[in-house]
Amino acid sequence: MNNTNPLLRVVIDIDSEEPNQIIAMAGYHDGDPARYKRAGGRWSAKRRLWRYQLTMESCRSLRKSFGDRLVISPGLAAWAWEQRQAEEKLKALTESESATLLAVPDISPQLAEAMGNRTYQQVGARFIAEAGNVLIADQPGLGKTLEAIAGLMEAGLWRGPILVAAPLTSLHTVWQRELMRFTPDALVTVAVPMNRDNAAAREALIQKWADLLAADENWEYPHVLVVNPEMLRPVKIGEETDPETQEVTPIYQDRFPLLVAQSWQAVILDESHRYLSGVRSATDLTLVGKAMVGLIVREGGLKVALSGTPMRGKPKNLWGTLHWLRPDLYTSYWRWAERYLVIQENAYGKAVGDIRPGAEEDLYRSLDGIMLRRTKGEVVKELPPKQYIDMECEMPSMQQRQYNSMAQKAYAELGDEQITAVGVLAIMTRLKQMATSTWAPTPSGKPEAYMHPKTSGKTAVIEQMLVERGIAGPDREGTDKIVIASQFTEVINSLEDYLTSIKVETLKITGEVSEAKRVIATQLFQGEGGPRVMLMNTKAGGVSITLDAYCSELVIIDETWVPDDQEQLEDRIHRVSRIHQVTIYRLTTVGTIDERIREITDQKEFIQKTLLDGRRGVEFAKLLIEG
Repeated sequence: MNNTNPLLRVVIDIDSEEPNQIIAMAGYHDGDPARYKRAGGRWSAKRRLWRYQLTMESCRSLRKSFGDRLVISPGLAAWAWEQRQAEEKLKALTESESATLLAVPDISPQLAEAMGNRTYQQVGARFIAEAGNVLIADQPGLGKTLEAIAGLMEAGLWRGPILVAAPLTSLHTVWQRELMRFTPDALVTVAVPMNRDNAAAREALIQKWADLLAADENWEYPHVLVVNPEMLRPVKIGEETDPETQEVTPIYQDRFPLLVAQSWQAVILDESHRYLSGVRSATDLTLVGKAMVGLIVREGGLKVALSGTPMRGKPKNLWGTLHWLRPDLYTSYWRWAERYLVIQENAYGKAVGDIRPGAEEDLYRSLDGIMLRRTKGEVVKELPPKQYIDMECEMPSMQQRQYNSMAQKAYAELGDEQITAVGVLAIMTRLKQMATSTWAPTPSGKPEAYMHPKTSGKTAVIEQMLVERGIAGPDREGTDKIVIASQFTEVINSLEDYLTSIKVETLKITGEVSEAKRVIATQLFQGEGGPRVMLMNTKAGGVSITLDAYCSELVIIDETWVPDDQEQLEDRIHRVSRIHQVTIYRLTTVGTIDERIREITDQKEFIQKTLLDGRRGVEFAKLLIEG
């Protein structure tokens, strides 16, 4: 083939009519329009040329399709050179082990210090600031929350209206806590009350936030509003029928209009896959997805998506987040899917499968400038062998009422000077139980725990963790396993019943399980495949099981009175996972005895000895109840 023949060349240039487009002008059409289409092009019959988005991804696809037949105009070549320089800069950043934070140390010395030992978080913050609208896809537990906050600071956007949209279970316990801890100048409003939650109360909080923002005309402060994305879901108020076609169209209105009308400096969407995986095109949107895409972000503002599992095991699930972040580039789900994924025809139309063989590198390269993904194995080499993550849980109303009633009764009992040390311990144990779940007597008189999201804040958090890891929920992918432990066998049994009801397979080791069954459970958990959740009593697990590298995560539902008992269980996992990051999640119910126990165990005091120390034990127990 004579490539000097002008009829065989394909000339590409920046479109003078639409500067965000590339046009491909072919002097000779080789009868293979699929070649143009495969590169992501759209045919303009009116102008008789192919059109592409102005991206480096498009340039590479065209080069791959046409090789040395491709001729690039001087203007497009100059643009591509600048883009290439920017790509190299971002690549160098993401491959670095640390980065210099320019704004964070001045705005929040506390945050700068916290990120000092986790230098990969510094890289994440700089990536947000330099790359623009991005997805931070680090594995759960690596600190995406702090990276997002620091990223806004580094981008110069830490003033004015900032929206954080996050799952209900993390509004107070993650976002409010971290914002209040590391950004003391921020005016933080969580638009979901912890008590007496209703639409009117939420609307009042949003209005209060808006009033504070309006009073701060010069944006002296960050005004952070924390909401649940479901609050953006419009409400159906009726239907209308087309008189000609008789087609029925639902009529919606915004539930909280201020959220939709506000022009935001920045929007952070936590667990983005939960709300955007169902988005399939710019027009085929879920109600929450449509609302998220419709949010107004000021020119020069930022969108930041956070998800440790952005694909949920299926690459197609990523497109919704990409479209939300950069709707000008990710305009067509099907063009994107056809470029990178396997498309199969079936009786119902087209089915989208896994990444197309040979397209893996192209897909991941296309994501370099929009997604940052780090695993624990890549970034935690400098961290201690065991990493502790404290997760706060909020009580549902039923559990709250039961706990408050028990706390009042317990305090009254402690007023009796004659109470025994054993009595003190029994009272404290009952409060610990109520901070974990609701309890009720059985016909035999033995109390029974009820571990259900409606009756236990800790169950809600556990279920969300299992969904994030692909163990529960609609998309079940992955191989990682997790241990969940409680000192109360009744809690383990009740949790087992609930997980079974949502079709999560579990194994169990408690004092009630025979030695033979423990061996079988251990073998099943040790091997590949099989149940990915091990439930165990803290003491029974601490002396009966050694886990291999398939498990590196442990959830402690409730802390023991004697920290040594808990440490034995932790070391059963740590001992054989030395080359892995072992993460231990400790669940604490907000506003309960759990919080005081956490403080004391962190100080390495032995609670049991303190409680049993005569009159001092009674005074100490009162302090635990009062906080």
